[in-house]
Amino acid sequence: MNKADQNTSVPHERGNFVAPWVLTTAAGEISPRRLALLEAIGDCGSISAAARQVGITYKAAWDAVDAMNNLAGCPLVSAQHGGRGGGGAELTEDGQQLVRDLKQLRNLQQAFVESVTMGKDGEFDLGDSLRMLRRLTTKTSARNVLSGRSVGVTHGGVLAVGAIRLGGAEQ
Repeated sequence: MNKADQNTSVPHERGNFVAPWVLTTAAGEISPRRLALLEAIGDCGSISAAARQVGITYKAAWDAVDAMNNLAGCPLVSAQHGGRGGGGAELTEDGQQLVRDLKQLRNLQQAFVESVTMGKDGEFDLGDSLRMLRRLTTKTSARNVLSGRSVGVTHGGVLAVGAIRLGGAEQ
């Protein structure tokens, strides 16, 4: 399915699971955005083109490459600055291996998510838990419009407190 199809399709009840991979080293973490930059450098052969693809500035990309090379303990990207003949960048063998491992981890993650959320034929279903998680993460403000049924009002000296039963499976 291409991105256009994903944006127009009906969302699944389970929602979209997002768990980006973060590479943690003794010196610090390499963020998902930097890992995406690493993959893009492998695809593009250029730090500037990879920066455009990932949506960061050229300077931020160079800083990220320096940080990744330092944090990983070995060079992941070999780069040549531009000039008369132009520059270029390529992943080292360690960088290529890391990108292959990331792709394998994403495939495993996808297989796990699909196996956990099937929900048909008696397989494990996260439906009730997901509904509860959504309720736990609800943020309210004066602008919220919540669908529910009034179940009572307690009057006080200065203010009144309304109780609302929100829509759900119980109603």
